Amino acid sequence: MADQPSQGPGAGARAVDAPAPSEKSAAGNPFARPGSDASRTPAPAETVDTAETVTPAVTPPAAGPTAGASAAHPSTPIPAPVLPHSSSPIPSPAPRRSALSSTSPAEIETAEGSWFKAHRNRLLAWAGAGVALALVLALIAFFVVRGIRGTEPSPNPSGSGSASPSASPSVPPVSVDDLVVADDLSKISPASGWSEVSTTQSAAEHKSFAFCLSSMPDGTNPVYSFQRTLSTATADKLAALHQIDVYADDAAAKTVMDARIAALSNCSKQLVPARIVSANNVAGLATRTFEINMVTDDAQPDYHTLLLTQEGSALQLIDARRIGEAVAADGLAAALVRPQQALNKAEGVEAAVAPVVTPTVVPATEPVGWLVPPDLPRVRAGSGLWSAQNPEPLAQFGTGCENMTLQSEAGPTTRQVASYQLVQDDQAPDLFGVDQSVFTFDDASAAAAFTKKLGDNIAGCKSRLPGSDVAELKGVASTGVDGAKGSSRLFTITREQTDKSKKTWQAIVTVTGTHVSYTLVTVAGSYAFTEAQLDAIADRIAVRLTQAG
Repeated sequence: MADQPSQGPGAGARAVDAPAPSEKSAAGNPFARPGSDASRTPAPAETVDTAETVTPAVTPPAAGPTAGASAAHPSTPIPAPVLPHSSSPIPSPAPRRSALSSTSPAEIETAEGSWFKAHRNRLLAWAGAGVALALVLALIAFFVVRGIRGTEPSPNPSGSGSASPSASPSVPPVSVDDLVVADDLSKISPASGWSEVSTTQSAAEHKSFAFCLSSMPDGTNPVYSFQRTLSTATADKLAALHQIDVYADDAAAKTVMDARIAALSNCSKQLVPARIVSANNVAGLATRTFEINMVTDDAQPDYHTLLLTQEGSALQLIDARRIGEAVAADGLAAALVRPQQALNKAEGVEAAVAPVVTPTVVPATEPVGWLVPPDLPRVRAGSGLWSAQNPEPLAQFGTGCENMTLQSEAGPTTRQVASYQLVQDDQAPDLFGVDQSVFTFDDASAAAAFTKKLGDNIAGCKSRLPGSDVAELKGVASTGVDGAKGSSRLFTITREQTDKSKKTWQAIVTVTGTHVSYTLVTVAGSYAFTEAQLDAIADRIAVRLTQAG
């Protein structure tokens, strides 16, 4: 970038409009178990003539379990047993091989044989009736046992070990009554006069979307979904959207929770001009929570405070919006206590709900360790959408005041650069943009020495290079992940070019541990960041560097 006009981010850029949100359709209930097969009532057993019929020439049939086998050989002399009446449908017993069709050698007729032959029909009828009775008793026992087991509670589909009332499709684990009402939202602002705008009871009916989630693609559908929007008549346009979703199991809920967190952590991917202001940790509310505060840099800044929770298969989110000032996270967490208690009860969780809110760093997002578009403010209120190019190997970079060749200076083990462009602002100069280079070292002392040399060289540029002017601004101290410390030096650099024109940059040199960032903002005329905006960018650079480890 040194001494060469870089291609402006606005060149050839097209206005990017956020796609219209699509409505999600509610899926069928996966908790519903398939109904048991309807019992088939067998046809009445045919009455077979009890008279003996001897047909030695007939080939004996093979024994089989189906009634069709018996129908194929109607000459079988064994009388069909008469089944006792029962309230349960009982199938006919399987046919048995006829004694006269046996392949065994013919028995020698004796006196005992003659007696058996004379009484055989009666004896066999008794035996058949006994077998039939045994079958009846066995089937009755089977249906009784199955009926008893059908009343036992089904296993928890989430596999979490706690029985969930959501297993029955006819009894929803939560209801529309568990959505927030005006009394709950009084924890945010007691004198605002909350009133309900709309309430819907399925995903297909929902017409509103939480901030930065409207363009998320359809994915896992909830089994139950309830949504309510409420507003006030106050000048700050205070409003809230609350949504409860219950999924088939914990894994499905986690997938949706992860997708929502990813979308809110980098809103630019949803083409929403949002800037991440801060984040908080919320304990004592649910097993998993996520809170973030964002704003659109309009003429009247539009703030959104979002809080998400997951307890088992149940998710809830609330988006509180206010013009000019963010809704406090502790008030929002207090508003969700009653709904969360209902979700916990549905999921079999008995822990008390008592939220505690503490500040934390903004959530990490890809590429980890780098600025992302929602870290950058709009220069002109109400206009502009930041986009980014992925980091790539560092080539020519700098203003000429660095007094070192950054792409080959000894010390760094890796060095990369990423560029950020501002679109959707017709007043943005072509040359305006942000370039961030990041250097990684083997140890913190080498990183600190590199940072001092670079900063001192920039500060002394005016004395070395005629036509240069450098103003150093107040430094910024930062705290990142796990309390890691970072520091930044800020400069405004102006240099005369060969055509007697001047070129200006806003520069930020940041070090945290083994990472160093050198960020240049190419300024065009009065189109530049304010000092307050530069301070916020410097702090965010340091936080992002600590997320790289």
